Amino acid sequence: MEKLISYLRTMFGPQMFLENYNRYDNLPLYLTENYQLFSLQIGEERYLLVKPKTAMDLRMETLKKQLKQIQKYTNLSPVLLLENLRLNQRNALVQSGIAFLVPEKQLYIPHCAMNLTETESVAQEYGEQFAVATQVVFIYLLLNKIKKTNAHQLSEWLPYSVASVNRALKELSFRELLRTEGSSTRKQYTISSGREFWEKGKQYLFDPVKTRHYVAMEFDNPGFLMSGDLALFRLSFLNGTSIHSYAASAQDFQKIEKAKILNVYDVFDRDYCVIEIFRYDPKMLASGNYVDVCSLYAQFKDSKDERVQIEIEGLVNEILPVPSARQENCRWA
Repeated sequence: MEKLISYLRTMFGPQMFLENYNRYDNLPLYLTENYQLFSLQIGEERYLLVKPKTAMDLRMETLKKQLKQIQKYTNLSPVLLLENLRLNQRNALVQSGIAFLVPEKQLYIPHCAMNLTETESVAQEYGEQFAVATQVVFIYLLLNKIKKTNAHQLSEWLPYSVASVNRALKELSFRELLRTEGSSTRKQYTISSGREFWEKGKQYLFDPVKTRHYVAMEFDNPGFLMSGDLALFRLSFLNGTSIHSYAASAQDFQKIEKAKILNVYDVFDRDYCVIEIFRYDPKMLASGNYVDVCSLYAQFKDSKDERVQIEIEGLVNEILPVPSARQENCRWA
């Protein structure tokens, strides 16, 4: 119910009013047993949301008859309320002229020319993790202590188009990590607190490593960055590892001779290193010989080893502003 109300308020604002329909006595039993009803008012227009109580077999003729009966007894225009709708079902409803609502996806009321469509809900569109470009933008803003920016400016610093950067900034704004101001063409995005930006955003980070390859240790390193276990142990107080791991983009990995790439079964009888192929080019966020600490954090954030968690959190804390007593006024140092 809360999801439905939130969606309708987003679409129609304060002119929307929704409540349970309370005049079931006027309806035949077969209708009250199969449907839950809500009274919906949008401005001066009134509708009846009709929600099936069980999974519904959408037989159009039967459905049309039942909705006509509901309209007859309530004197309100029925709008079918559904959680999900397959494409063929949606097409059948549209062809039959049946009004329907799928929260955060589509609202179709043909007799008042209302057809508001979203291919996916906002939550589904963004998912539980950042999109690739969004993670890059998030880390870039954090590492460079940027307080205020826009899509055009960031696209000059990163290898992404203005459109891609704009989508990333919109996602960060949707997740309430950035504040926005200005027009859509030159919208400005602001970070009020670097530490809050990190604490709220780190939950959406994904492991940047897409695949791993084993390579003969004597390969000519074309400037790859230390990553994974090697980077963590060299940058922290944890004990070292004998296995070297390096980060590379898929394009840079192609520089390695195929003869040097080992089968996983060949690594037990020779020296080798691990090349971690990142979902984005790690060089654009790195400084020095290591991957950036935020990407390194993303690699280890789900580790069950408490010592690893302490060390990786400590590495990130080194780049964040020191929290003050007046946290609300905190700005980048």
